Amino acid sequence: MNQRGTELLTNAQIYTYNQHVADLARSMEVTVEYLPNYVSAVYSSARLTPYLGARIRIRAVTSALRYVIALHELGHVADNGLTLFNNPHFMLNDGPGATLAIERRAWSWARSVALDWPDVARRAEKAALSTYEIWRIKQRRRLV
Repeated sequence: MNQRGTELLTNAQIYTYNQHVADLARSMEVTVEYLPNYVSAVYSSARLTPYLGARIRIRAVTSALRYVIALHELGHVADNGLTLFNNPHFMLNDGPGATLAIERRAWSWARSVALDWPDVARRAEKAALSTYEIWRIKQRRRLV
């Protein structure tokens, strides 16, 4: 275990995770753009644009956490590319609720295709979804 409480991976596990992400992206015709390591994982994203096609931006898969984040971003593409940034419901004042549903579907898809789902994945999913849930509650209070 490292200081963050996550398991350290062997080189073979890192290779397997990277290969899995690459294989999924290739089969989905998704371009993977790797962000520099100094960029926070919070900036991972998925976009589906008419001219560029599907694209995800992730940090290199060097841990189980980065692996599940990569799968989550691919999950957005699998869900017709719906994200916070190109969600039509967001513009109709249902942003927080619609975005929470989209995030849940992306996590569900990631879980369904993952080679494994370690504790760090469960914690990441729970933390991410609770953030959107809190945002949704705050937005509802503002509208009242």
